[in-house]
Amino acid sequence: MADLHNGVKSVTARLQSGFNAEPNTFGNALETLIEGKGFNNPKISTTIEAPGNGELDTDTVEAMLEESEAGTGLSSITIKFRDGTSLGDLLKYREKSPITVQEVRPGVPAVTEIETGIVDYLRSLAQADDGGYQLITHDGQFT
Repeated sequence: MADLHNGVKSVTARLQSGFNAEPNTFGNALETLIEGKGFNNPKISTTIEAPGNGELDTDTVEAMLEESEAGTGLSSITIKFRDGTSLGDLLKYREKSPITVQEVRPGVPAVTEIETGIVDYLRSLAQADDGGYQLITHDGQFT
């Protein structure tokens, strides 16, 4: 997904109050930063940004995402991609792609143009781009 959105610009990792991260996780590293500083069961949030026009290492970001999804190291995560889109929850992820539609008459869109736009969008998910990347494989699996 990072390839589709030109890489990862930043990631915000969160630990909710009362969340106990497992050892050797990103969340455990966050807890260690404030441990013994006089805070009583705080919420913790940190944002890691790529320098300049760079991007973050995709494998590291994926590891953080896996910790969040499994509930082992982080209670939540938000990933910002270099194209400006973001991902906060894989179960609720929505991909947006604008289409231009003419009006048949004022307030009435050309339905055939909407249908064509939707079919083109679905086709684009399963077709490889110039770099060989495709979001959905021919057997229906996300990459």
